[in-house]
Amino acid sequence: MLKTSTTALATLTAATAVETAAKNELITRITRAAAEIAELEALVTAGATGKLDEEAKIRADDLAALTGAAGEFTLATAEKAAADGAIAGLTSTLNTAKTNWDNAGTAKDQA
Repeated sequence: MLKTSTTALATLTAATAVETAAKNELITRITRAAAEIAELEALVTAGATGKLDEEAKIRADDLAALTGAAGEFTLATAEKAAADGAIAGLTSTLNTAKTNWDNAGTAKDQA
């Protein structure tokens, strides 16, 4: 039980690291997109249809796709939260198993 819990905890810890890296990469992309949008918005005219206006709309749509309800950033954040919760649960199980193991050893020594 203890070995299984330790292995599961290590697996989830690795998964959380992957999710954290993905989330951080998405934060970088979102920050860069927001900066590009700000630059483009300074060059465009509301309601215009020039090349810069088209590019600004494309960038704004890309940002919305990343941060929307089904966007990559939103999904990665949810997956990381789920992995963090699973790690917390396994850590608790691991600690309980270790305590039980220690208590069994103590009881055996006292017998």
